[in-house]
Amino acid sequence: MTEGTAARTRPARRSRFRTALALAMVLGGAAWLQSGGLIAPFFADDFLFLDQARGRSLVETLEAPDPIGNYFRPVSRQIWFWALSAAAGESSPVFHAANLALFLLILVLLYRPQGLFGRGA
Repeated sequence: MTEGTAARTRPARRSRFRTALALAMVLGGAAWLQSGGLIAPFFADDFLFLDQARGRSLVETLEAPDPIGNYFRPVSRQIWFWALSAAAGESSPVFHAANLALFLLILVLLYRPQGLFGRGA
């Protein structure tokens, strides 16, 4: 490695470190702000979606009419509630932790320097 190449890589490493540190701070802050929700009970229409998934196979859950009837959202409602109910026994902290993890993943995807759809500026 030449002297000029080494000098160029130091700022790049520093920039990556700062980016990683900023992302860690954003994720830590978001997790801290939302952590109170982890102990919250289920609320409102959550019980309808749990009832729809309870004791049914995934196919039966998808075939059942939507409990609210306003939109067809098989991934965000039926599959999400069916999978987490089966895996966690209808535990509200597990549902809230999964929602928080999904939120943090979305923040990481939005923060990526190249963006979601390829290389950006």
